[in-house]
Amino acid sequence: MSKKIYQIIEVINKVKKSYNGDPYSISRLRQKAENIVGSRLGIYHSTVSDKFRRGLEPDIWGTGDFDRLLKEYFCEKSDRLKNILLKHGSDSEDKSIIEEFFKEEESSKRVKLNLEIIETFGTDQIHTMRASVPGGWLIFCFSNEMSMRGITFYPDTNHEWK
Repeated sequence: MSKKIYQIIEVINKVKKSYNGDPYSISRLRQKAENIVGSRLGIYHSTVSDKFRRGLEPDIWGTGDFDRLLKEYFCEKSDRLKNILLKHGSDSEDKSIIEEFFKEEESSKRVKLNLEIIETFGTDQIHTMRASVPGGWLIFCFSNEMSMRGITFYPDTNHEWK
């Protein structure tokens, strides 16, 4: 595997592990990740960042472009970053590593909701449940037979509803 692809995948992986859903933190997390990867490999962080700043030209021009692609990848589940890396992979091993890294991401795109019972009311025994989602809550209503009766979104950015 080429040093370029290895170091870029390592940076993306470090950002992924620290990413908390705030798109404005991506640049800071990327800087921290390139420092960690550089330190671990015994090289300057600028040597690591050079792999995506100049090593992916003409598809990516500098850290601003790379950060935008990270944001698209994390926030919009875009495949553009993966496709650019595949284009710049130097051999079949690079391409295999890229596919494997992003394949793991594909399987984690499924959302798991933790439903919490709010209350049961009425003669038809309507069960109300909620699930925390970014920006608020999804509210579900089920009949006694657990068939869906309705769903709505309740905005609550800070999840203050107790």
